[in-house]
Amino acid sequence: MKCSRSWTSPALVFVALTALAAADWVTTGVDTLAHAPGRRWLGIQAIVIDNHGRLHACWSEAIETGRRRIVYTWKHPDSAWAVPEEVTDSAGSSPALAVEPSTGQPHIAFHWPADPQAELHYARRTGQDWTIARLTQNSLYDVSPSISLEPDGSVHIAWVTKDSTDEFRIGYATDRSGDWQTQVLLGSEPGPFGTGAAPYMAVEQDGKAHVSYRGGDFGNYQIHHAENESAGDSSWTFEQLSTVNLEDYSSAIACGNSGELRLVASGNDGWGMPFRTCYLRRAAGSSTWDPYQLMTASASAEMRGFCLDQGDVHVAWERINGSIATGNIWHCTNESGLWFNSALREDDQTHYAAIAVDHWHKGHCLAVSGPGLDSQYVLCIHSEPLTGMESLRPRPVPGPLLVPSLARSPVRFENPGIDIYALDGRLVHRGTGPVWDGTDLQARVLPQGTYIARLGPLSQAFVLTR
Repeated sequence: MKCSRSWTSPALVFVALTALAAADWVTTGVDTLAHAPGRRWLGIQAIVIDNHGRLHACWSEAIETGRRRIVYTWKHPDSAWAVPEEVTDSAGSSPALAVEPSTGQPHIAFHWPADPQAELHYARRTGQDWTIARLTQNSLYDVSPSISLEPDGSVHIAWVTKDSTDEFRIGYATDRSGDWQTQVLLGSEPGPFGTGAAPYMAVEQDGKAHVSYRGGDFGNYQIHHAENESAGDSSWTFEQLSTVNLEDYSSAIACGNSGELRLVASGNDGWGMPFRTCYLRRAAGSSTWDPYQLMTASASAEMRGFCLDQGDVHVAWERINGSIATGNIWHCTNESGLWFNSALREDDQTHYAAIAVDHWHKGHCLAVSGPGLDSQYVLCIHSEPLTGMESLRPRPVPGPLLVPSLARSPVRFENPGIDIYALDGRLVHRGTGPVWDGTDLQARVLPQGTYIARLGPLSQAFVLTR
């Protein structure tokens, strides 16, 4: 593949063509955690790794009509999974899992019994026994919990609840003072269909809490972000975040060790197509979010799982056809500096896909898979290390890339299959001909700047001027 100016050039920079530093998912093994067929459910917080590399997993499964139980298991890095154990033997839905990094002690938030009179519960494993506490007693909606821990093991939980006027709100509870303290965030606005708000909880090292959730009403759904003024404070600030999507429905948020925030949001144009996932970052000490980055530009994709690996983002997403989930799971990460998507499991029958990455940068995806609702199994899919160039399998290099040091538009390529990307990972030109006129996919003139020319796994940066 070659690239040249369309005018006489006094100098061209000859650059060796190199493989793109990708982080593609290469499956190394699949474990079956639940062997008997049945119907099972996973939340986004269903798999976690502690500081010793141990994997922890939980899910809910049907035991009879209208009833579910919660199941938990774990494994050492080089051993088999422990025999799954019941957290609740009679009821429990929407489990969210967190573990203490140093001890591996698991904590699970869930609601029980079925909505609309569901109450928030919390389970903690000490030794071989589970202790369960009921955190709400209000006979209102208390559903969809999310859980996060401070380094010292203090617990923070967010969920969907209602206030005294019967309006949906976000609830918040913490035990950092030694006793459980609960609040209703009156400034939160999950809207009239608040059971779908899907809150996600994260806490900073000092205990300051953050919650992302779907807010608004049909036709105007956006991801909202709530944070309290300090650890355990009852004063909260609220903001709405915008992405390329007309409406956003689900999100996940994480706090970096330095205090920066990272958030992923998933939504569509309001009519089901295309489903896209976006990434936002807020620097430590800042109140302003960086412009969103589109993570899954070329596919209709709904985010299912989310985690960080030393600051790099990993998302598991499911391909969507209209508003229908296809059962095909993909992985997306920015390990290479650009957003890179690769197939994780394409069998038309895999769903949910919670994800975690261990200290060796290996990926672990917990998913439900099976040919029918009553023939589902819980699987854990493992990958090679997801570390840019180290994860690439040998690929043929077709030859050198001739790249102008300053490429004015139009730009001519010898190979018409070259795609052009902006530095934030957006596809701006698809290779359908030998000449690129410097416009994007909507025929808008692109600004001067650095762009990436990519042919399959091969890429080269160049500067576009006018």
